[in-house]
Amino acid sequence: MLKYKIRLAIVLTSLLSISISYAKQQAMPFPDTEFTTVDTCKSCHGQDGLGVPNFTPMLAGLSEEYLEQQIKLYQTGRRANLMMTPMSQKVEDPK
Repeated sequence: MLKYKIRLAIVLTSLLSISISYAKQQAMPFPDTEFTTVDTCKSCHGQDGLGVPNFTPMLAGLSEEYLEQQIKLYQTGRRANLMMTPMSQKVEDPK
């Protein structure tokens, strides 16, 4: 039984590693956006927008419209998060 669990753990770890590698290859960079300072986002979500596991989610590949909508939800208080609510106040809407 122990050998089975060890083999299963190795297989699952390998699959997870392959999945993460594939996701990084498929991820698109931050969208070209007029929604100010993607640098604000990069400070936590990384230069390439891939996020940090167990800390910040991946933003790469998400549409500009979706990102703008989420920022506006944080800014208005309709969506709350200890980190994102204050960070969203640093982002200005160009429209």
